[in-house]
Amino acid sequence: MLRRVDFLGVVFLCISIVCGLLVLDLGGQRMPWTDPKILLLLGASVMALNVLVFVETAWAKESIFPLRLLLHRDTEAQGAMIVLIPLYFQVPAHVTHNAGAHLMPSVIGNAIGGLLADFVIKRTGRYKLIAVIGVAASSTSYNLMILRWHGNISFLESLCIIPGGFGNVLQYWLCSWLSQRELSTVKWRLEVRGYI
Repeated sequence: MLRRVDFLGVVFLCISIVCGLLVLDLGGQRMPWTDPKILLLLGASVMALNVLVFVETAWAKESIFPLRLLLHRDTEAQGAMIVLIPLYFQVPAHVTHNAGAHLMPSVIGNAIGGLLADFVIKRTGRYKLIAVIGVAASSTSYNLMILRWHGNISFLESLCIIPGGFGNVLQYWLCSWLSQRELSTVKWRLEVRGYI
């Protein structure tokens, strides 16, 4: 079972993320951007990212981060939500420490959705209902955000991103499960979208 784990990918992904975050955290505030330590961390992050791309494309049998996911437009919504929601809360109030806390409901939705999808698909082997529920939950969440978020948001209104995280992780889990079943990308995408 451990042979299936892409340890090399995990190591280089962690190095790239940690060094990149250190550059963003330290650069410009605690150290000047031209400081050799910042440049070294930036170089390490870029180098680890390049090695990660090589490992994931040419080496790993089951990659920790399938790079083909970046090519699918379905994954863009969750990424945009993770980046833009803290900015939305940060801009009007000029408070950065509180902005990230508004993503917590989405993370909770991610966890619940992943556990539920794993349980249902492994027990029943059926996945079409998961696809429908995932799209419906995500669409509901994004529509609620469009309709309800206009300036000052209460804590209860920020909970409307739970279905977004829930629905997106259902879709990711479904894509992962189907890709492990050796179905071609075109076939499963058409099959899933045909039922939605």
